[in-house]
Amino acid sequence: MADLLPPVLLVPQGAEYQAVRRGAAREPVAIAMGRAAVEALDALAQSPSPVILLGLGGSLSPAHRPGDVVVCDRWRTMATEPLPCPMAAELRETLAAGGIEAAGGTGLTSDRVICAAKEKRQLGQRYGASLVDMEGYWVLERLAAMSRAVVVVRVISDGAGGDIPDIAAAVGPDGTLRPLAIAGAMGRSPRSALRLIYGSLRGLAVLQRVAAQL
Repeated sequence: MADLLPPVLLVPQGAEYQAVRRGAAREPVAIAMGRAAVEALDALAQSPSPVILLGLGGSLSPAHRPGDVVVCDRWRTMATEPLPCPMAAELRETLAAGGIEAAGGTGLTSDRVICAAKEKRQLGQRYGASLVDMEGYWVLERLAAMSRAVVVVRVISDGAGGDIPDIAAAVGPDGTLRPLAIAGAMGRSPRSALRLIYGSLRGLAVLQRVAAQL
């Protein structure tokens, strides 16, 4: 990607944004979580720069553990056919040159947080997907309609083999997080909460390293 204009870095607001901001040489653009993220994309319509969507994701495959980097070649939802991500292979090469290995595969975008290990495995098998996020497909769809070059990079924060607290209610309809709802969910499932905290901290540290390569 060295011959392209410097990319615009899109990152979900909050801890993910802060990690990328610490690592990146340029200021990232904060977006909402989930489908609400597309509301910020119209402002990018006149920019010729490629777009990289960075953030955390949940593994749907036992092959991926917290801290693994995945740059998927295609993204889909549970109701749509996959959209291609043509820049994926090139970005994996860029990261590899900096000492960061990234896997490929298919990404699944969900409109809710997938918390149960059983459901993660079922989704991975049903859709042939490596990981799940909440923005990738919608961002790719909107920017592809603008004829914008875009790639999605996810760092795994929770593995496919364990439950995480049910934090679905912690994401508001506007894509913002509700801290009290998160705290309540973690308090009800302390062991799962520890798993999520460990994985998230591991994922954020790697996300910062990834941002430094971009």
